Amino acid sequence: MSAFEGVEALVAELQRSGLRVKEFLCGGSPTFGIHARHGERTLSPGTTVLWDFGYSDKYSGDLCFLPAVVLLTRVISKPSDTQITVDLGYKSVAAENPHPRVRFEELGGDVPVVMQSEEHLVLDVGQSKRFHIGQVLHGVPRHVCPTVALHGEAIVVRDGRVGGGWPITARNRRITF
Repeated sequence: MSAFEGVEALVAELQRSGLRVKEFLCGGSPTFGIHARHGERTLSPGTTVLWDFGYSDKYSGDLCFLPAVVLLTRVISKPSDTQITVDLGYKSVAAENPHPRVRFEELGGDVPVVMQSEEHLVLDVGQSKRFHIGQVLHGVPRHVCPTVALHGEAIVVRDGRVGGGWPITARNRRITF
């Protein structure tokens, strides 16, 4: 018996009893590849829309998506011959996971983290002289969902040009009574 047979049996029983099953919503990002093979299922893969390196590492053989979110940050100081500081603190990238919380395209992946504060991330890059103050770096977050919710807007870039923005409505949640 497959793990999903009980769910399919429940849907069949509901339909036999006269209840109309309008939509069969299944799975999230980790099970996207499994449920996508079944045309009668509606999928709910939030992370696959934007992707992150956490799922990319975990599901590399099953789900081959490319990141659609990149965090733009700048070098703001060089505190030593081996370190740079960027303006990417935990107010900008999800902090619930261990480091690395972001992988930088220009740095070739994981770079040792010296420390992270609310506003800053200090990285040990080997030789800080390779970088200049104001230099832009691009990073892919480990966990995109809470990272996105830390920002009020996503800037849309198409073919290297800014093409508008999307409001992040998760920032505006409220409890209602």
